[in-house]
Amino acid sequence: HGLSAGSWVQEELDGLKLGDRRLENRFALMLDCRWKNPNHSFYRSFGSAAGGKAAYRLIESPQAAVSFSSLLAPHQQQTHRRMAAESLVLLAQDTTVLSYNTLSQTTGLGPVGDHRNPGRGLWLHSLQAFRTDGIPLGCAWAKLWAREACQSDTARRNEQSVCEKESGRWIEAYQSALRMAHSMPQTHLIVCGDRESDIFELFDQCQSAPSHLHLLVRAQHNRGLTEGGKLWNQLVEQPAQGTLSVRVPRRENRPARLATLEVRWAPIEAATPRVALKKSWQPISLYAVLAREIAPPAGQEPIEWMLLTDWKVDTLKMALRMIQWYGLRWGIEC
Repeated sequence: HGLSAGSWVQEELDGLKLGDRRLENRFALMLDCRWKNPNHSFYRSFGSAAGGKAAYRLIESPQAAVSFSSLLAPHQQQTHRRMAAESLVLLAQDTTVLSYNTLSQTTGLGPVGDHRNPGRGLWLHSLQAFRTDGIPLGCAWAKLWAREACQSDTARRNEQSVCEKESGRWIEAYQSALRMAHSMPQTHLIVCGDRESDIFELFDQCQSAPSHLHLLVRAQHNRGLTEGGKLWNQLVEQPAQGTLSVRVPRRENRPARLATLEVRWAPIEAATPRVALKKSWQPISLYAVLAREIAPPAGQEPIEWMLLTDWKVDTLKMALRMIQWYGLRWGIEC
């Protein structure tokens, strides 16, 4: 909003507490340098060898007050302030890998990748806030962790509660959005996730949420419905209520094209998964929106989005709005 780099840094870091004013000044200088030199490597962003070494000393500081959470806290506070000024905010959540394979002497890292491409690094799960026009408002919440060696919960997945699984990060992010919702009652918050977040426990969370906190997820599972059918069959059987044109970018050998998608929607009641820990749970009422490409080019897989939400969808306008809002989620991939 017209601020100079220095003024923006000062505003964004208001409330920074690292236990030492010199460290706080150093971090502000680091952010200012990164603002001015976004294309430089981390070390070369600071103008000199001395500046680079000082930056690394701060990052490696043993002081308890210097942590991922404390460095991010003032930015999160400013993000929440910007969110509270909006009538509707999309909170896109996703996980990314921070690979540090070349840092062989660094401690605190864990395994990343898989058996074919193993590596060392950290995992980051975050909630990124966006306005409805796609303008980013900042990082609203984040969690950083290192996996333990040989960590795998696959064999016992159905015996574990979600808080015992690494997939519990999707629930943690939603719960952080719940806390935000209580502090900004005039702002509608929509927590949005890709197919990995299609978790029954996540939908269960929204059953007792305030009316201005919502969930929007791309479906991965062809869930059973209480009336006996399956999710995809139920939606395909609905009459098409309208169409949507989307531009598909070029990818590898696939040329760019303008695709036409048919739009369908229906209220559904998702049946409880048939696993021991969830047998006593109640079914969950949601709305499903299906956007499927009509007559894709020969040899091309048709575009298809199945979206699940607790926001009432009873008109074409609302169905299209859900698709538009889900499209904003791609901002977290950049």
